[in-house]
Amino acid sequence: MLTSPANPHLTAARKLADRKHRLGEQRFLVEGLRLIEDGWRSGVRPYQLFYDEAQVAGSAPAQRLLAEMTAAQVTLLPCSPAAFATLSQTVTPQGLAA
Repeated sequence: MLTSPANPHLTAARKLADRKHRLGEQRFLVEGLRLIEDGWRSGVRPYQLFYDEAQVAGSAPAQRLLAEMTAAQVTLLPCSPAAFATLSQTVTPQGLAA
């Protein structure tokens, strides 16, 4: 579980907010169940999926998506609520970012 906001995975993901880093890495960060699920259903394979275990624990759709991504061997990175909050740019995050 990622607990420190200084974790290299979280730091790299936060840098994607800057256009220069998005273009350099050829990646972007999306947040929320619907956006991630829509991308997944259309065939987009996320590089990494960050999730707040506490927030997704009560969500059957989120649990189903996590199970599918686990089966497809997508890198899943569980985060503490405080660590995940450093990725989120929304007022009420859903606990998923990819």
